Amino acid sequence: ISGADCIYDRKYIETIVKRLEKNERVVIASGCQHGEEINRDHARGAGRIIKKQFWELYGAKYPFPSFLWESGIIFKAQMLGYEVKGYTDIGYHSQRVSSSNIDMIRYGRMLRAIGYPFLVVLGRAVRGIKRFGAKQAIRLIAGYLETPQQQFEADKEISEFLSKNYLKQKIRHFIK
Repeated sequence: ISGADCIYDRKYIETIVKRLEKNERVVIASGCQHGEEINRDHARGAGRIIKKQFWELYGAKYPFPSFLWESGIIFKAQMLGYEVKGYTDIGYHSQRVSSSNIDMIRYGRMLRAIGYPFLVVLGRAVRGIKRFGAKQAIRLIAGYLETPQQQFEADKEISEFLSKNYLKQKIRHFIK
């Protein structure tokens, strides 16, 4: 998966592929956009590389039939016990800030529909104030508090996984 405006570091793909080959449990990986922070347990959309066998297990379709957009495959991997990696030592340049064109009300509705814990959404909103401004943070929370949209069939299993495990995972990540 790549963004149209991305310029990758020399040997970006080669480096990520070698790391994927080295660890059979890692099925999805990416570098990070220079100048931005990355969650090391979540591969960014731009520059994401997915092992072929896992791609086929997931259905080998793009765009993904999900409210989760490109994150569904990441949660599915984690749900099945695989690892997802975001590497900070290899990256790319882009002309726009990551996630800068997201409709936050729609995004909040989507997070509610897939079972994101409210505390995680609240944390995202607080973190987002610095990046996107208070208005967008409020829009995220407002969207989350609206009645959730109908789920895609593919999201139901992942939604159960998120509601049981995601808050714990985020707390562990925050404590590290």
